[in-house]
Amino acid sequence: MYRDYGLAQTPFIDKLETLNQATIPEIPVYKPTVAEFEDFSKCISMIESLGAHHVGLCKVIPPSNWVGRRKGYDDIDERLVEKPICQSTYGGRGIYFQDISPRKSLKFSDFKNIALSNVYCTPKYRDYDHLERKYWSSIGTSRPLYGANVNGTLMDSDQHIWNISKLDSVLSRVFEEEGVQIPGVNTPYLYYGMWRSTFPWHVEDVDLYSINYLHYGFPKCWYVIPPAFARKFESFVSEYFRSEFLKCGCFLRHKCVLISPTVLSQSGIPTKKILQHEGEFMITFPYAYHSGFNMGLNIAESTNFALTRWIEYGKHAKICTCWDDTVKICMDPFVRRFQPELFNDWKNGKNLPPHPLDEYLPRETSHHVESTLMYRDSAKDILGIENNELTVKGPSLFKPYSSDSPPPKVGDLNFIDLRYSSKQFEMAKIPFHIATNPRLYPLWCGYPANEQIERNFNIFIGSHKPYCAVCSFLWTPQHVSKLLSSGHREDKLPLYSEPHIPEVAYHSYNSFVQFPPIVKSRILRCFRCCLTVHARCYGVQDEIGFKYESSSEQKYNLNLKNSWYCDACMASPKPTCVFCYMRGGAIKALANINNTFTGRPYWAHLVCALITPGCYFKDVPKRLAFISEDTIKSAVSLAILYSSESNERVINEMQNISSPNHVSEDIPFKSSCHLQRNLKLMRKRPPNVNNNILRDYESHDQGSKTRQLNKSNNRFSRKLLNTASTTSVDFNVKKIKPFIQNNDNEISSVHHSDNINIPVETGGKFTSSLPSTCFVCQLPGRGFLPLASCWYNGCSTQFHVTCAQMAGIVIGTDVYPRFFYIACSKHPTNYDHPNFHDHGSVSPGDEVMVQQTSDPIFSSAIAIRRVTPLYCRISFPDGTFSSDTPPEYLTNVNWFKDGPPEKGSLVKVLWDDGMEYMGTYEGTTSEQWEVQLESGEIRVFNREQFYVQPKTKYSDIGLTFDGSATDYPWTISDLEDSVAPSNS
Repeated sequence: MYRDYGLAQTPFIDKLETLNQATIPEIPVYKPTVAEFEDFSKCISMIESLGAHHVGLCKVIPPSNWVGRRKGYDDIDERLVEKPICQSTYGGRGIYFQDISPRKSLKFSDFKNIALSNVYCTPKYRDYDHLERKYWSSIGTSRPLYGANVNGTLMDSDQHIWNISKLDSVLSRVFEEEGVQIPGVNTPYLYYGMWRSTFPWHVEDVDLYSINYLHYGFPKCWYVIPPAFARKFESFVSEYFRSEFLKCGCFLRHKCVLISPTVLSQSGIPTKKILQHEGEFMITFPYAYHSGFNMGLNIAESTNFALTRWIEYGKHAKICTCWDDTVKICMDPFVRRFQPELFNDWKNGKNLPPHPLDEYLPRETSHHVESTLMYRDSAKDILGIENNELTVKGPSLFKPYSSDSPPPKVGDLNFIDLRYSSKQFEMAKIPFHIATNPRLYPLWCGYPANEQIERNFNIFIGSHKPYCAVCSFLWTPQHVSKLLSSGHREDKLPLYSEPHIPEVAYHSYNSFVQFPPIVKSRILRCFRCCLTVHARCYGVQDEIGFKYESSSEQKYNLNLKNSWYCDACMASPKPTCVFCYMRGGAIKALANINNTFTGRPYWAHLVCALITPGCYFKDVPKRLAFISEDTIKSAVSLAILYSSESNERVINEMQNISSPNHVSEDIPFKSSCHLQRNLKLMRKRPPNVNNNILRDYESHDQGSKTRQLNKSNNRFSRKLLNTASTTSVDFNVKKIKPFIQNNDNEISSVHHSDNINIPVETGGKFTSSLPSTCFVCQLPGRGFLPLASCWYNGCSTQFHVTCAQMAGIVIGTDVYPRFFYIACSKHPTNYDHPNFHDHGSVSPGDEVMVQQTSDPIFSSAIAIRRVTPLYCRISFPDGTFSSDTPPEYLTNVNWFKDGPPEKGSLVKVLWDDGMEYMGTYEGTTSEQWEVQLESGEIRVFNREQFYVQPKTKYSDIGLTFDGSATDYPWTISDLEDSVAPSNS
């Protein structure tokens, strides 16, 4: 029995205590006296004066004479649990994504029977700590029901003290005056829980306070992150769920992220835990992330409220617009009543006070960085950054080695023959988008290099969101096809944009995970080759400390053009990637030992290093990668086993296998991406290539150096293999004809750990192996280095990453643990990206490009009519939302002349009462169109399945760039002269 000793006897919590993970106090428990308990708002204000809001959560135990429901809970069996949700949890290693699906409504008696059944009941446990461990160890093994957000109350109507349905607060007073009622915000919700039912990490709608009372049943386990660490938590989650944050910046408001306190603690994010028992209240404070789970069958009641301290939080709150019923609150009446001196400034958008979370930031110093660089000047102290980065100690959550194993050793690439011959390229299949655009041939290593083409292609790739050659690999195949078909590019680069590949994707074995504290990264363009990248993506180190010399955007762009050269342009001769056969792109030197004969380093595309097995980043901030010793040993083993004789037999068999649809049969003649009916595929050798020339990976083999390399290759190989104690292969092998799996006319390549076996006799034992080949170009990896595999576990399809992009293969980023992956046609994913949905406005009669299959092939069609009406989605400042506003009702937008406004822009809406109201444009409802195909067939397509054909005829990519000599150091005439001869 608790004694009501009063709030005055409770220890004070100082803000400074909550800034350090080691000194954060436990979640406070308050037992107010009867007098202190009577006035709800005054009691919460007193609790805040004791510093509880710095922790973010507190428990309030009411006086012993207070009862929420005098008659008990024996009469509630007939109450309806409306549309409970079924919770499915995916993930592992402490990081999970939760999906929900609604179920039909049922009576509480039926819900209780389910909760107490053998499948869903609480397991046996020694104590609540033991039960908590069982929760985290079995979180994904079942799908509990949760009766969440059920309108109603179980409190007695004549209970006027702390009655959740009748709370007196700033929120209830203003809403009553304004006649506003929002379910669950100023009305109560009931929550029917069972074992494992969960409330994921979240803050309250519009960052409000909340109150939760446990009526009945098993305890709730609560976790909280103090508000001082809220931004750090958001940064952490955005790394592991980057794809979701790219779709919605308020993704955490979706309430679907579960991360164990252990993982957060290892990452420098403190959490505190407390149990809520029957008859106890829990209070959450603004911007305190909290989560938890139910330990068994129980019923709780909850709602939101506000004190005056919340008003600044409400003014700064970010609202999710993914759903029409998202809670929105117009702050005008709150400011007018409680901050009248600020009302005019508020209405005019002037002098907005800083975010309340800024109280946890250090004082501003003389080393100030402009506000346009986000919160960089204060990131070090509040986010725990050392040396301009957020350092997270603890074992990596996704490393392939045990915590006791040493990191992989850096291998010596001198033991591998990375050269290739033109004979290989005669057998190769050119990736689709290169094959259908002759101007891009020089990007393929089977053709002579052309710096002008490479430079223009770099401009083209870098002129579209997110303006980064690395992040561009996350473009959808449809987006790539559209861009290459139109040739359109944006003329002006922004200063900053957000990288799309999460920073955590670069960490494979490191014990220190480092996350940059900023959201956006500045954009760099190489003065020589015009490679365009995010500074962070390319490993440029001065990003956080970067400071404008001038606020002039023109001066910044001038400095951007003239002051930065990419690493490849600083090298001579121009390097190429050791993993693939594509030139150009964002390429960096590897940390492996330099080439013995040339003295130059080996190089790799950043995306190739990111996804290829056996390649790791030694220095993540600098993007310094290396190929491991074990990977090189495996490649040398393959080189010895896979002799030239067996190689010829494999090539002969490959010639008899038909190509997949997304790969060119050979080099096409005057073809385009969207005029497939005019393709005339012809067998052609690459022009100006001598079949007798062997190329090393940098194409700079010269005279005696080449001969020396040829002579020395076997010596290096045998030296490595003879000294590698881990190698179990006997090299006096008996050659046996290799076997290539042929399934549905597709060449199946395999991951280096799942290679197709060739039975090779090795001293009485049989071992493998046949080297993997790229599903697109059908070539093996350079020097038999491994290839990237399809994300699906057990799928044998493999790719060069650069081939995959140019062949219309999906490359995506997803929630943990699939940070960066490739998806073959047999194992598609739901990868989606909001930035790639601008397909242009369409009118009846427009020529459009329609994708009818999973292949990256678009065919011409004619838009006939829109089947569904076009409506705008508009959110209003008072929290209301319209999803059926016709475009012509937007009085400040000429929709049919200028097209739709940008999402998030302010619009004037003519309402039925004849008045105009300001609102925010949130996009349109989904459209469906009747489209007539070339065959005459009329079909219905979603708007996302086609785009408007460019008004100008398709031209080769090289001729669509119109940069002038004042912008870039070349002209169109230069490009015309430098292009390789056509195949006519």
